[in-house]
Amino acid sequence: MSSLDLGPVRDRRPLAVQVYDRLYEALVIPGRMGPEVPTEVELAERLGVSRTTVRQALALLEEDGILARGAGRRRIVAPRHGPELNNPPLEDMLTGGGAPVVEAVARRVQLPTRWGSSLLRVSQRTEVVCWESVLRMDGAVVASALEFTTAEWASTLEDRPRVTMLAALGGGFRGRARQSLCRLSLHPTSAGTRGPFDAEPRADRPDIVLTQVLETQGAPAYLAKHVVRLGAVTLTLAGPQGDEV
Repeated sequence: MSSLDLGPVRDRRPLAVQVYDRLYEALVIPGRMGPEVPTEVELAERLGVSRTTVRQALALLEEDGILARGAGRRRIVAPRHGPELNNPPLEDMLTGGGAPVVEAVARRVQLPTRWGSSLLRVSQRTEVVCWESVLRMDGAVVASALEFTTAEWASTLEDRPRVTMLAALGGGFRGRARQSLCRLSLHPTSAGTRGPFDAEPRADRPDIVLTQVLETQGAPAYLAKHVVRLGAVTLTLAGPQGDEV
């Protein structure tokens, strides 16, 4: 485990949450499945936090099914980590024309609309972070992403123009989050109005809206409204059956 790339935590979120994310990224994202986790003392020294903070983060990782107990009660990375599979970013759900290219349209802090404040369960006077992006395949726009997160998670974001917000929030966030809303509906472009796409709407290839809310610790932390041009791409909703639309 000495090869794990861990550095001191730095942002303003609760320390246990930061340690959770750092461990998740180091242990799970690279795909090193099954190694023993360093001791609490070793982790505390590497991360520059107390053993109590490390213990809290490890307990959360076990609770979320990311860590398990091996021989001698040593912690290991669980063979499967389902939560991450259920919360992929939009660029990982689109197939059909090569790898999607994400282009940033806007990155801003704003007051939420009533729709946004209702789904995020925040006041309309509470600022949220908003990212707008379009996704292209072979030069054509095949999807758009309108994403929001709350102030608690804003400090984890970097202005990365080539990924969606959910990708930028990191695997630690996605692994911990639980989906509380996943709704599909037809976009108004299907009725003949223009949307985010280059081409005119077609009745036989409707634009689909995917609305998602992810929660952490029982509170909404991420809201997205994705518009996808079906026929140009396939939208795979990751889950137990890997349903495709």
